[in-house]
Amino acid sequence: MDKVSIVPIWIIFPDLDPYLWTDRILNKLASRIGKPLFADHNTTSKDKLSFARGMEEVDVEESILEVITLNTPFGSTLQRVELEWMPFYCQCCGQLGHKDNT
Repeated sequence: MDKVSIVPIWIIFPDLDPYLWTDRILNKLASRIGKPLFADHNTTSKDKLSFARGMEEVDVEESILEVITLNTPFGSTLQRVELEWMPFYCQCCGQLGHKDNT
């Protein structure tokens, strides 16, 4: 069997400053985590500004950043990153759904 380690997951950027809600900046943020696929409707329509949310392809074998540093015209700012869900991944057999030896 082939190893499968690339999976789509929802990424959340909580409390994102309103001036950072541009397609370019959201795409840059998302690219630091994985391969951006699309943003959810509330993010693209800016209906709920408590967080931005996007679907991304990530490699579960790699560690995922919990904080991203952004350099803006107003100085550096830290942006938290949350995952809605992360599948279990077994390093031994390279399969999703369980961890090593379980």
